[in-house]
Amino acid sequence: IKLIDELKIKNKKQTRKVWVRRLGRPNSDSIPKDAIQHFDRIVIPGDYLEPDLDFISNWKTEEVNITPPLISISRDDLLPRGELRSRVGISPNSKVALVSIGAGSINDIEDLRRFVVKGLTQRGITVVIAESMLNPLEEKFDNPLVRVVNEYPIMRYRNCFDLAVLAGGYNSIHEAVLLRLPSIIIPNPSTGTDDQLGRARYLADSGGFFVLEEDDIEMLDLAIERICDDSVRSKMLDSIVDFETRLFNVT
Repeated sequence: IKLIDELKIKNKKQTRKVWVRRLGRPNSDSIPKDAIQHFDRIVIPGDYLEPDLDFISNWKTEEVNITPPLISISRDDLLPRGELRSRVGISPNSKVALVSIGAGSINDIEDLRRFVVKGLTQRGITVVIAESMLNPLEEKFDNPLVRVVNEYPIMRYRNCFDLAVLAGGYNSIHEAVLLRLPSIIIPNPSTGTDDQLGRARYLADSGGFFVLEEDDIEMLDLAIERICDDSVRSKMLDSIVDFETRLFNVT
């Protein structure tokens, strides 16, 4: 098949072939079924979504491993709190929110981003917008409290952020938990195979995140109001620590 031919691994039996692939919605999986058989091992990064074991059992490969979540950053990789702030001109005393709700290539999120930025800045929060490296923002923000940053992985600056507004993507969600960042989660329902809504729902009862499943502007505004409150955010942080400890048995 085209994929295997392009990778130039077909029939190379002397080479052990491992495919690291995340699971999406089984009904939306576009990978050709005969691609699996050309690999010796499939490694599935862990997710808050339950894997479809019946779906996996039909794969014709010798070994399938489901690992803990695989993400690009760890606590040991985090940069000092002032690293990003000093570089982009943010006061050390400012409250800072990371806004990363999508690249705009999947569906139209410009109005949503604009509303979030307005809601945060009106409450005195400095906003760092994570710009996609593949889809740079066309919109310009004429606001002294807004910075657009093109960095990957943006979460290495987690110590710079007091809160976040995030989509429900794999990296964003798992990093928010691992790095203990109180957040508003706005899952994108139009992402094809990636079940952002299901992933976000898993966090809804944790206490550390506000999850908005629908385009409800009033609820979003309320969530912004709540997360900008220092006492609320402190309780959210405690809940994330408890949730992560129970989930991964970490300290």
